[in-house]
Amino acid sequence: MKQIKTQWSGRYQFKNVREPQSIWGKLNPTSVKVNVLEVDKDQHFLIEVRQKTKGRAQVSGGVTKLFQGSDIPAPAFNPGTAQGELARVARNTPTPILFAKNNSTDIPAADLDKLKFLGTYLSRINNPKFNLDIVGHSNATGDKAENQTLSEKRAQAVAAVLTGAGATQHKINASGVGQTGADKSAGWRKVEITSSMPVGWQNMQDVTAHEFGHMIGLGDEYAGGGSPNATHYDLVKKAFGQEYADQVAKRGDTDYASIMEGGNDVRLQHYVTFWSGLCETTMKAAVPDPKFGYDDWKFIG
Repeated sequence: MKQIKTQWSGRYQFKNVREPQSIWGKLNPTSVKVNVLEVDKDQHFLIEVRQKTKGRAQVSGGVTKLFQGSDIPAPAFNPGTAQGELARVARNTPTPILFAKNNSTDIPAADLDKLKFLGTYLSRINNPKFNLDIVGHSNATGDKAENQTLSEKRAQAVAAVLTGAGATQHKINASGVGQTGADKSAGWRKVEITSSMPVGWQNMQDVTAHEFGHMIGLGDEYAGGGSPNATHYDLVKKAFGQEYADQVAKRGDTDYASIMEGGNDVRLQHYVTFWSGLCETTMKAAVPDPKFGYDDWKFIG
């Protein structure tokens, strides 16, 4: 049970945004501490640990079935996870980003919105830590040295959007190549973004922590079941919007290292049932008037 407490406690926090903040801001930040207690009666779940090393762990009807080996994360589980993670990043990456003028470093509005979403998406991933290479270009008009500087500034502008959106835990390398290989056409006024995995990265499956996710109301994110959405999809949408929910709370999407898919990463969306519990509980409090609702509690991050 220590493993569950460590894996699920204190990962993310909530804040109350009700005004006046001079009063309700004193509730902030609100943290989560998981404490698993063994009781003789009135238990929420009955945990059965089988002697076999491996088997199909599951949560069903208030019974959690585990195996002796469930506490040991499975190394190199599902080798397709790395490519699945990269595919998710790639589909959210606007590349190439084209600039309107020869001397421009202004990112077009449509690409700017996509970059901000990518930065937010990356900010909510703890494992893996991606490598992002951002390469600026210039077309072959004007001074060669100035074009080199211009290409670097374009790459730096793109990188700044990603880090500004919170993607600071990943390795972002911004560089420029000037007019190398370019002609005078507008298509060379661009920034290109590529992503890769850390050398030697392997996916680890944490079975016990995954099953605990079911115990707190989260559904599977891997393929199966009768719905294209995970059972927590609606809460993820409520908390973060449909665009983000569509990326992280679908069933049968690409493999990835999420704790509720086949990995060990407890991500921000996996706190939605804690968030819902906080909202529902404080709705019943004697104060304030009007009562707290879902709009009063936000995730930090």
